[in-house]
Amino acid sequence: MKETKKENFFSKITKKQWIIIAVALVLIIGIIVAAVILSNGDSKDSAQNKEEEVIINDSADIIKEATYEGLTINNIILKSQGDFATFTATVTNSTDNEINVEDFDIVLKNGDTTVATLYGYLGEPMAAGESRDINASIGMALTKDTVTSAEYAEHTAE
Repeated sequence: MKETKKENFFSKITKKQWIIIAVALVLIIGIIVAAVILSNGDSKDSAQNKEEEVIINDSADIIKEATYEGLTINNIILKSQGDFATFTATVTNSTDNEINVEDFDIVLKNGDTTVATLYGYLGEPMAAGESRDINASIGMALTKDTVTSAEYAEHTAE
């Protein structure tokens, strides 16, 4: 009896076809690896963006107009971004006389507990009716959860 040689599927593939298959597999694996790396990078970026989100503390007792030594403090904004907060306000001499208040403390509280004290610097004396913008910052978040009110007091050197 004559022996017939069985041919399998793989034996019919030429050397050129094997090279094409190998290149295709390498490309597919490369695309999968790139997709995984890029998707992990996006989750890190979104977490960082969330951390860097600007949060405005608009608690009523923070943003309400206040007075200190004849100065009216209004247009108050307390915003946090990550672990950094900035307090900005307009300070106006609401008296008919020049006021010589060079600086004051901005005491931020949660209930009766002082959370942070910022330095409000005005500099030179303020003429009657004059307004200035002040900025103070600190390396901590001051959100509604941590700060609920603001008070103004004579600056005390630390």
